[in-house]
Amino acid sequence: MEVNTREFFERNLGIFFEDEQAILESKKVMVVGVGGIGGTCTIILARTGIKNFLLIDGGKYDPPDMNRQIGCFIDTLGTYKVDVIRDQILKINPSAQVQTINRKLSLEELEKLMDDYDIVIAEADDLAYSTHTLIIAQKKGKLSITAMPVGLTGYVMMFAPNKERPISPAELFGIPGGMSYEELSEFLDKRENKCGREWYVTDGKWRVDYFMKWMDGEAAIAQLCANVWLMSSFMCMEIIKYFTGVGEPVLAPKIWQMIPSKNKIKAVKF
Repeated sequence: MEVNTREFFERNLGIFFEDEQAILESKKVMVVGVGGIGGTCTIILARTGIKNFLLIDGGKYDPPDMNRQIGCFIDTLGTYKVDVIRDQILKINPSAQVQTINRKLSLEELEKLMDDYDIVIAEADDLAYSTHTLIIAQKKGKLSITAMPVGLTGYVMMFAPNKERPISPAELFGIPGGMSYEELSEFLDKRENKCGREWYVTDGKWRVDYFMKWMDGEAAIAQLCANVWLMSSFMCMEIIKYFTGVGEPVLAPKIWQMIPSKNKIKAVKF
């Protein structure tokens, strides 16, 4: 079958002018973590016409990923996530340029790679690692974005580049600033820190007994596909608005706060 990739995105042109679509197609995206949010966001961006990606993730698909991760199927279990998402991108757009790294990079390695990319999507499973990824992106004047879905709630947060005073993602997360990656990782894992996240129950609608198990390190973050993909879609919308100038993006210190359990989605100052 002869493929004309231009036809794939012609319906975008009811919203964007040709030059705005061309801007999207020229952007280079670094994705740190291609699981629930990162993988879904990458596929949405590819279907919007973006075709230059660097995918970084050392993980392989496991059975618990099936309930929310866009690349997880019976035949991809045990396969590197970056390889599956790369192949999906190329099935959408054969002209896409996709590089992959199937290991967790040091923060120093990440910093060196950022120079070549227009945006950094920080979606590693490790919150301390994602937080430091965002901090590095801020220091380097790079546009960056993250989302944190939890049960039936969550948020999307985008950081504009080249701010005179970088906004600390740690501060917006309610985390003490100035911690090293190791210190932050240890802090986040403490039971007393987890205890303060009662909104996982009140807004996220976790069962109380499950929340207690999670605090004790006996359970993983509870997620639903519908909420994860909702956050991914909002994240992509913010990226698209920022790059094209069509619509007004929500930038930190404002965030998208989503509480589907209470029928609330709003942009608020964090």
